[in-house]
Amino acid sequence: VHAFYYELSVPLVKGLPGIESLEVNASGRFVDFDSFGSNFAYKFGFRYQPVDFLALRGTYSTAFRAPSIFQLFSGQFDSFETASDPCSSIPDNGNLDNPVTAANCADTLGAQGGIPDLATQIRTRQGGNPDLDPETAVVITGGLVLEDSLIRGLTLAVDYYNIDIEDAVQAIGTQTILNSCYNQESRSFCDLVERNSSGFITNIFDTLNNVGGFKASGIDFNLRYTSPMLSFGRLSAGVLGTVLIELEQTQATGFVQNYKGNFDQEGSNPDYRINGYLRWAMDFLNAGMNFRYLPSFQECQGPCSIDAEEAPRSRDVDAYYYMDIFAGVTVSSILGDTNLQVGINNLTDVEPPFIVSADQPRIDPLTYDVIGRQFYARLSQRF
Repeated sequence: VHAFYYELSVPLVKGLPGIESLEVNASGRFVDFDSFGSNFAYKFGFRYQPVDFLALRGTYSTAFRAPSIFQLFSGQFDSFETASDPCSSIPDNGNLDNPVTAANCADTLGAQGGIPDLATQIRTRQGGNPDLDPETAVVITGGLVLEDSLIRGLTLAVDYYNIDIEDAVQAIGTQTILNSCYNQESRSFCDLVERNSSGFITNIFDTLNNVGGFKASGIDFNLRYTSPMLSFGRLSAGVLGTVLIELEQTQATGFVQNYKGNFDQEGSNPDYRINGYLRWAMDFLNAGMNFRYLPSFQECQGPCSIDAEEAPRSRDVDAYYYMDIFAGVTVSSILGDTNLQVGINNLTDVEPPFIVSADQPRIDPLTYDVIGRQFYARLSQRF
């Protein structure tokens, strides 16, 4: 791998009418892989401050991710996947009544009427693929920042993001390959189907490929306030979170699956998430609490984003809220600062919500606290 990186930033501009400050920057990276060829990724950004308490910022960038060693060179193996040949004439499942399927099968087999293939499991080659190409992406961000010069101690940051990934590395699926080849006029992935001289399928090649993509967009916000020193100490509070606007996966067939507001292949994806905190500090004492809230969202038996007429059964996953509390004391001596912190995580011992589609034990450990109430004490020394 050979790489070259550069960055250019224009200094702040001040004193112009309507401009407190302005900064623009650009950067780029050129990489050359022996196995993939070359790629040039770049980024443009700006920060514009019309008045001293308000700043606007934004970026436009491209991204490049080379396949991992595992994706490229993990061993290939045979798996017998549950699937059926659309060109099978028995049992009579009606596939060949579709004129598109009948024509495609006749073109492949050289004869009308299909073949008598009763197989319900088809040998499929899976694993890594040394011929993978990199994933590419376009990332757009924009936001505003309110400095504490407007209201002393109060800051607010709101940022929008939009991420669009193309040529995502993923497997296609045995039945998807067969359906795409024989049930559609476009006849995609037919080169991944291997048949013998009698027309029976001998192998499906479903190693990792560059198919489909992902899209995600949303708004992140962060509101913080710190009071001046009062007679009873200093207070601070904050609320931060994210609002999910879009989270979609384009599958190999071109079907766009929506993950926003539901539990699906990408885990739990509620419409928004909120974290917050409260703090108090005075001299050598401090205390506070943290809280976290996830609203209710939908769990579907199948993909939640299919047509309403075919919508799968669904249920609502319960909303989730828990808090932590803590207190500490700091003692200064000739040895430095000694700090003792004690606290309770998940104070009310809230259990994670039940999710039928999740792996055992039917919860999502990547999103929720699965341990329950925890007590801790931490002693630290700074010299």
